[in-house]
Amino acid sequence: MYKRQVHDGAGNGAVVVNAHGADGDRLLLESAPFEVLEGAIALAAAVDAAEVILYASAADTDAVETALEAIAAHPDPTVPLDVVTGPAEHRAAEPTMAIEAVEGNHRLEARITPPGPEEFGLHGRPTLAHLAAALREDDVPATRVVTVSGDVGTPATVELPESATLDAAVDAVDADEEVKAACVGGRFGGVTRDL
Repeated sequence: MYKRQVHDGAGNGAVVVNAHGADGDRLLLESAPFEVLEGAIALAAAVDAAEVILYASAADTDAVETALEAIAAHPDPTVPLDVVTGPAEHRAAEPTMAIEAVEGNHRLEARITPPGPEEFGLHGRPTLAHLAAALREDDVPATRVVTVSGDVGTPATVELPESATLDAAVDAVDADEEVKAACVGGRFGGVTRDL
């Protein structure tokens, strides 16, 4: 639905890849920048967007440098590609907050919706934001990236099948004691005892 709204919206649309704040998104940008770029370019082509912007924390220097190198080495981008950095603090989890940061606003607040970013996004243009997925070759089953942190020996980011439980993610780390609850969905998520 959102892709159609961006495609049919007034003005040249944009794709904003929000790799700020989530360990999995940062890791994906650091380790597989061409997959991120190819996924964003394909999405831009599908919605007829005029540009792709990768948004990351200024503190994530490896991710930013890797993304810039990947853009410079891309053989034939069909849309302009750019990297924009935001403050080191994680303040742009919600898609419209990332758009606010890319626009250069210092007070990052979620925009009141409607209209959503697919209608009134980056500089008033239709925008798809908060993309953390990329294209892959072959028929790969659906997966998700999960980061386990908190009272663990070493935090870890793992890719799990979409149907896997959170127990599988916890198995990737040495928990200091029995896990009593988990915060799911980042800062704006909820707490669950059922893993």
